[in-house]
Amino acid sequence: MINSFRGYHAWLSNMYSCNIEFMGHKFKSVENAYMFAKRPSDLDWLNKCLELSPGDVKKASKLIAVREDWESVKLSIMYELLKKKFTQEPFRTDLLNTRGENIVEGNRWNDTFWGVDIKSSPNVGENWLGRLIMDIRTKLKNGKL
Repeated sequence: MINSFRGYHAWLSNMYSCNIEFMGHKFKSVENAYMFAKRPSDLDWLNKCLELSPGDVKKASKLIAVREDWESVKLSIMYELLKKKFTQEPFRTDLLNTRGENIVEGNRWNDTFWGVDIKSSPNVGENWLGRLIMDIRTKLKNGKL
């Protein structure tokens, strides 16, 4: 089981550097593109998402008003961005090489939607990020992507 996106598996993280083209712009990571999607009509926000590091843009995103439909679209946007990442090399091959391992975005910052809070006992979380990545892996393996 992969239970952390650090060290050897850091490449699974949305913060990991990769080229993501989204809505006509080129971002330096899935995180940057995802944060942009929270407020895509704001040119100043776009510039921050293009310039800031993934960690800094994530922090800055806590201070913006997100689009009204965000809760209903965030999963599909993340899935689209993850497909863009994991269909390019070396991420495609690296993901396929995880074979059938369970992928869990274990974290210590209490994110129980995208991952699993490993500080809690028992660990709790929906692990949407891991679930989406595993779905993409299955589709890649089956030639559906």
